[in-house]
This record gives sequence, structure tokens and C-alpha cells, in this order.
Amino acid sequence: LAARDPDGDELVPFAHQRRFVTKALQSTQPFFANFHMPGLGKTATCVQYFAALELLHNGGATALVSVPLMTLLHWKETFERWIDGAKLPPGWLLATNKAEKLPTSAAALAPLRVVVVTHHILQRLHKAHTAGPADASCGRAALVFGRAWSLFAIDEAHVCRNPATDLCQAHAHAAKSATRRLAITATPIINGPLDMVGLCVALNADHDLQQRSTWSSAGRKTNIFSKDAAERFRRVSDRVTKDALGLPPLVEHLVDFEVALAPADVAAYNALLDEAQKCNVVGAQVVGLELTQRLTQILYRLQAFLVAPLLAQEGADAFRADAALAPAAAAQDTGLLKALRRQVELLFAAGEQRLLLVACHVQILRVAQAYLAARLGGDLETFTFDSTDSSAAQKERSRQAFLRSPGRSIMFLSMKAGGQGIQLAPGCSACVFFGSTPFSPASLEQATSRIHRQGQDRPCLIRHLVAAGSIDAAIRTLHGDKDRLAHAILNCDFTEMGNEKERRVRWRTMRRIVDGCAPAEPGGNLRRAAPLADPLGVATLLAPAGPPAPDVMELQKPVVSFDTPRASGAGSASRLPPL
Repeated sequence: LAARDPDGDELVPFAHQRRFVTKALQSTQPFFANFHMPGLGKTATCVQYFAALELLHNGGATALVSVPLMTLLHWKETFERWIDGAKLPPGWLLATNKAEKLPTSAAALAPLRVVVVTHHILQRLHKAHTAGPADASCGRAALVFGRAWSLFAIDEAHVCRNPATDLCQAHAHAAKSATRRLAITATPIINGPLDMVGLCVALNADHDLQQRSTWSSAGRKTNIFSKDAAERFRRVSDRVTKDALGLPPLVEHLVDFEVALAPADVAAYNALLDEAQKCNVVGAQVVGLELTQRLTQILYRLQAFLVAPLLAQEGADAFRADAALAPAAAAQDTGLLKALRRQVELLFAAGEQRLLLVACHVQILRVAQAYLAARLGGDLETFTFDSTDSSAAQKERSRQAFLRSPGRSIMFLSMKAGGQGIQLAPGCSACVFFGSTPFSPASLEQATSRIHRQGQDRPCLIRHLVAAGSIDAAIRTLHGDKDRLAHAILNCDFTEMGNEKERRVRWRTMRRIVDGCAPAEPGGNLRRAAPLADPLGVATLLAPAGPPAPDVMELQKPVVSFDTPRASGAGSASRLPPL
């Protein structure tokens, strides 16, 4: 079934892809998990798995694949690139993010071998099926959920981490009619132990637990144990980490800087921090959803304050409604924006042509875009990739324009909209995270892999702008704990895990974040033991992660220093300037 490349050579899978297909086919369970790290070709691996099923069944294999919106086109192209369509019936592939494009009759569905839909389309079909004939999509939903699929696959399966959501239940509904079920994610643990339970439910992989008394009469489990779910996936998963493809080196730096708030903004910042501390005192006794949400809002405002006090004071909604607020906020010229400009200039001077700037919140990106456009100007091109783009096609046009830009260019990437599923390599090999560190280290890993992935041909440079004493610094202190927790869950090591409820665990984490924040001093900087030698940035080389479990396929990344020469252009070399 293999297609051929432009030179006429047959496409050949990588060793880790062949290994995965072999293990999945040999599994005695109907469900399997692909936990390969980002950028290792998980999409192509799934396509090869489908091709193997097609051959084993002597034709007639079918697949339903649920994917994020941004990867829909990539999945369609991968199926078409890896499989010779002439060897399958005409019209064998349908990839759509519109329920109206799905077949309305069994005769129309029959020739379709592969159907790729977005997560939310599957969720919509599940709701339509539950509503019955009153919903216009009920007939399409009955066809999709009623077909006996050879394979049901969930790309970025960690979106199903909460088993109580309609999204997770929709995938569980689709999985029931599939002979084989596949979860695809590089980061199965995002928040905590319950994430494995969501994957278990979404794949309908908990059928042998249904006899336990913890299941309700309606057929829903009221208490699924993380240990049971983790143990199942340990037996039926394949994990590949680090550079199984021999990727170029990845060099990461943590850059400390002085926040340099205006004297008039110091009191407002400290008032916000005091409010967070008061929430901590109350939350130590009673943890409520409203209190948790309130503290989350305060933490976001503390992050926004260091980017632009005006953003924290007016709020994101006001910035969305009034486009003039972003340039006004950029004019405040905070220490973070100055440090960001310094890093951008250093990376351009080092020979980088395209830079990726990443933040969690769209309005923080808007302020940074206005600031850099005003101060760097000239031939600088800027592109955006965030949730405000109206369609997947518009996002794809923005991605392609960025990678084709002939001069200096910057892509402002929202972690939620583009932190997973898009490919910016080759073409971009430098990234700066600023303004808003995500609570989960898995989100950072996903975003980093937009450039450090299959196809990258240059060493990658990553900078994290994190001021000591800030909320971002407090969050990063927890990343190590979360990484160890995820490692323990994946290896079924629950010896150090308590029995606290998920909300209590989350609150304990948020309390540690608040306790790790330092107040602003009258001079405008956060309290620290000694001033920085360079207020605009002092870089520290981040050490590589610790060793993985013995059963994980791995090829260690080479470690290079910041001053290691690297290729720039056609055969030339440049040295990175000192920070």
C-alpha cells in the first residue's frame, strides 16, 4: 500500500514506527496507546497501523480518527502521502470539520474507508445521537457510531483527560463499535493522576471494571481508580522519548531579568498579591470552586501586570473590544518587554531569520506584537497564530506565510491554539517563552516540539523569560514535581501519592505558587537577595531532563554549550553572542 516520494522511491517507516505497529498488532487487548514524544511522526505511525490492518484483513479495513482542528489537514495529507490511493476504492478518504459533510446514508458511507473528524464534531454527533430525531444530525450520528470500525484513533488524546465531560463520553461512544482503539499523545499526564482515567474511559478500555460495585446502574463509573488505568496502559502502550530520530541538539536557557515596574504601579501589584494571599488563608480551610476560580483570575492578572500594568487593570475583555489598548499598553515599556526585545535582537544577530514567541494568553501576545513592531520596525514581518483566527485555513495560511517569509519575521503563537499539532520545522529553530508560564510542564514540552521535531535540520534555541520572585518562577518550581508525578503514574509507582481529592491537590499546588511570589519594592523590582548584573537578562543553561524508565526507547540528546558554533545559511558558521 505504500506510496512513493517525488523521486519514485517507496516511503519507508522509521524503526520506532515499525516497532509500534508490531507491538500494537501483537497486543491481546483491543486498545493500545502511542506515547511517543512530540515530533516523532505519530500521525504517520497511525497511518501505517491502518495500512497493516488493511493487509491483514485482505482489504476492507476502516478507520475513524478524531483529531484537533489544527491537525485535520495534516492528517489528510499524511494519509494521502503514505498510502497509494490507487490501491483503495475511489473516495476512500474523508476529512472534515463540518458535520454536514458526513454521509447521510449507509450507501454513501460504504465506500469510505477512512473518516477523519475533529474532536468537537464527534462531541456534537454524540449530543445529536443522545437527543434523538429532534436533532438534524441524528441520522449522521447513528451511521458514525453504528459502523463497526476496524480502528478508532484519538489524536492528542489527553483532551479526554476528564472522564466526566461530554468530550470524553463522545469518544467512549465511538470506541464501543471499534475492533481496535488507539490513543495518540505525547503527554498523557497534563494535570494529575485522573488523566489516565480519562484516557481509559475514552478508549472504552475499562470493560473489565464494569463488574465492580463502583459502577452505577446507568453504566457510568462513579469512581475509577488511577492505578487501574495506569496499569492497563503500562501493558498496552509504546513509549519513545528524546531523539529517536537523531534530531539536532536542543539548548534551553532560563533568562532572569528585572521587571522594572513604574513607581505608581508597585502598590497595585502588591495589592493583587495581598488579595491572592487572603484567598490562600481562606482556601486552607475550605476549598470551593468559586474560590479556586477567583485565585486563578488573580494569578493571571499578576502575570499580565509584569507584561503591561494596563492589561491587568483593564482586563482581557476590554483589550479584545478596543484594539487601541494594546499599543497603549506597549508604551508602558516594562522590564519584561525590554528583556523580550533584547532576546529577539540577540537571536536575530545570531543568524536566526524566523523566531517563535509563545505565551499562554492572546492579549499578552498582542501587547508584545505592538511593542516589537514599534521598536524594531523596518523589514520585520509579524504573524499571529491564536484563537482569534476565524478558521483552520486562515491559521494554515499564516503558518505557511511565516515559513516562506524571506526576511526577519516573528510568529506570535498562542499556546492553546498552536501549542500542539502544527509543524514549524524546518524553517524556524528559535523560540522565546514569555509572559505566562503554563501550569503544566507537558504544555511547554508540546510547544517546544513545534520546532524541535522531525524535519528540523538546525540546532534549536529556546529561551524562557522568567523573573525571580514572579508567578512564572513559582510555577516553574512546581514543574519538576509534576514531571516526577507523571513519570511515577506512567510507571505505576503510586508509593508517594496521597488520596486527596483532585480539587484539594490543585488548591495545594496553587497555594505553593502564591507563597513563592515576592512583592514589588518601591524601586519597581521584585524583592531579591541581590540586584542582577544585567537588568535586561542573565541567562542560565537548563540541564537536560533525568533518565527515563528502562523500557523506554531513547537516544540521548547531545549537550552543547551556548557558544557552540552552529550552521547558518549555506555552509557558513556563526557564533552566538554572549548574553
